Amino acid sequence: MAHKTHVESLFVLTAFLSVLLFTMAHVSKTGRQIYSIKDGKTTSFEDMVEDISSAEIVFIGEQHDNPAHHKTQLDVIQALHENGKPLAVGLEMFKKQNQHDLDAWVSGKTAEKDFIPVFIENWGYQWELYRDIFLYAKENRIPLVGLNVPGEITRKVGSTGFKSLTDNELSKIPPGVT
Repeated sequence: MAHKTHVESLFVLTAFLSVLLFTMAHVSKTGRQIYSIKDGKTTSFEDMVEDISSAEIVFIGEQHDNPAHHKTQLDVIQALHENGKPLAVGLEMFKKQNQHDLDAWVSGKTAEKDFIPVFIENWGYQWELYRDIFLYAKENRIPLVGLNVPGEITRKVGSTGFKSLTDNELSKIPPGVT
């Protein structure tokens, strides 16, 4: 897969993972304050971007229905991109088997009206909350990478273990997952 190189060797910005590893942002009336889990302090957006610029992977947590969180995600993607950082955006809501849809979107082969049903099929939340992130990735040819696996596989692993997967099921999991 063409994006395997991006995921393994480039700076990866995983914008939609619900796991919060490094920072969590919120917008307040006095301006954007970033809470750093690393040191337990608040910092400015600019200082946060400088701090994460050397990271190989950044996870940004969110409340799926919070527009301010998505705006911050977009701002982080833009800031890193504008600073010349090579990046890819990992998407928890897209399955590996939909990678061709993401590639077609980023390459400009898919119109927004045709991509929205694919988005909705993969994710139940409103397109409008994520639209600006997807448009920015498309306009700037930033790879989008589907990270999820089909629900039947996660349920099977949960009940009977990873070793119970068939070769066909294993083919639906990103490389390196064990």
